[in-house]
Amino acid sequence: MDRHSYIENDRIALAEYLDAEDDHACYECWQDEETQAGYNYRMTDTFEEFSASPKRSRFRAVIVRKNDGAVVGVVFVSPPHVLPDLAIMVYRPYRGQGI
Repeated sequence: MDRHSYIENDRIALAEYLDAEDDHACYECWQDEETQAGYNYRMTDTFEEFSASPKRSRFRAVIVRKNDGAVVGVVFVSPPHVLPDLAIMVYRPYRGQGI
């Protein structure tokens, strides 16, 4: 899949988040207990509610592993009306690999 790449090096790229392609993996990551504990947030929405809700982040991008094109995580910047905050979520299968 071709995505707009915002920035990249020889190992990873930050690329365009595509709702239809990326919402499921992001939602699954929010279901992970370690993710919830790390963000002190419990996701209670169904997938349908999650994917239908407006995305409030001022910036979202997926983390793409360059050697095989795998989407290994997501990056968010908080909404404009709150203090700036950067969230980086590495999906479970790719944790501990130096991403």
